[in-house]
Amino acid sequence: MSAFNKLFAVLSTFQARVERKDEEGVTAIEYALMAGGIALIIAAALLVLGPKINGLFNGISL
Repeated sequence: MSAFNKLFAVLSTFQARVERKDEEGVTAIEYALMAGGIALIIAAALLVLGPKINGLFNGISL
């Protein structure tokens, strides 16, 4: 095996390991972004609908 083939094999193995680690990190970041987005949507919905729901329950209690 030539020196070039050995170097190519080492670089290919290193690249495969780096790609595998990158995918795991990206997945965790994607989950965090999705959770943050869902939290923002829930907070916005509560700000918009909160007074209406409060008024509805106050009307029922009378």
